Amino acid sequence: MMDIDNYSEIRKVRIYYICASVFLAAIFLTLLYRPIATIFHETDLWWMIPTQSYIADTNSFSGALKTLVLNPYPTNFVAPEMNSYIFLILSFFGSQAKYFIFVSMLIHFCSSILLYLVVRKIGLDFRIAFFAALTYLTMFIHFHYYIWPMAAQHLIVVFFVFLVLYLYLETTRRLDTDVGWRQYFRLTLFVNILASFCQIAVLILPASILTLILTCSKNGEERIKKYDIWL
Repeated sequence: MMDIDNYSEIRKVRIYYICASVFLAAIFLTLLYRPIATIFHETDLWWMIPTQSYIADTNSFSGALKTLVLNPYPTNFVAPEMNSYIFLILSFFGSQAKYFIFVSMLIHFCSSILLYLVVRKIGLDFRIAFFAALTYLTMFIHFHYYIWPMAAQHLIVVFFVFLVLYLYLETTRRLDTDVGWRQYFRLTLFVNILASFCQIAVLILPASILTLILTCSKNGEERIKKYDIWL
């Protein structure tokens, strides 16, 4: 009976946390809506949007992505993931600056959720994970990353870091129990390949995984086994 009461109390507290986070997120978005909706392109996008539009108009969808990712000419100006990011927004939404920022905000929210999942995966409790994610979401230091479209490359790097770390931790958990790990292992490698198109800052990702293996393995035998799997 005591366990049922404790579970009910924990569930009630979590509902309070979730309601508070939704309320804060609503305030956060309300405050940002007008600045985002009325923003205009700065000089970086004045030349990028015509360039991307020209590539889109003279290629098929797949051909344009191939050009933006593999052709050395556009990558002289911007990294492949930023080229693809701008091209996709232009293709699906349009060229207004607010669309770029809305997509960046969506990535920022997804990164916050992934941070929560990563913190939970490493064994910390709900409260710590919740406040870590909420702090990351609303911290003013990130404002530059999503309000200035040309800084979206940093958001993309952070998103891939959190996503691959989550997939790595889930794959490791499944490897330990030998249950359904192959699909997660393949997915982790695939997302890691996508992450490799990001800026050099994404090198923090393999460094983080290798550090987790070094510090979180039970013994030397397990450490060597994990290095063999992931290297």
